[in-house]
Amino acid sequence: MLHLRGRAHMEVTTVLASAPSPQYSASVPNSVHTLIAAMKTLQSTLNLWSTSRASPDAVSDAYMQFGVGFNAVVWAFEGSEVDTSDSAIKFPRDYVLCLRRV
Repeated sequence: MLHLRGRAHMEVTTVLASAPSPQYSASVPNSVHTLIAAMKTLQSTLNLWSTSRASPDAVSDAYMQFGVGFNAVVWAFEGSEVDTSDSAIKFPRDYVLCLRRV
């Protein structure tokens, strides 16, 4: 069973709730590329975890990188004046709840 708790839980929650810096600027293509790489890392880490070859901390770290990448994409789209107010923005928070139940 995977449990995100303690320091890992607090860090994931902080990453997902953080707001962009006023000076933050990233291109949409670069942000999307980073997010895709983070998703692949998370998938690989979860596969390793499912066979007891990765620790819950490794999953937490991969998920944190995914959250950072997701936020970067949102901020890049917002910086390009694309509306991101839909429910997809809640995806990382919903996903971490799913991970906690596994």
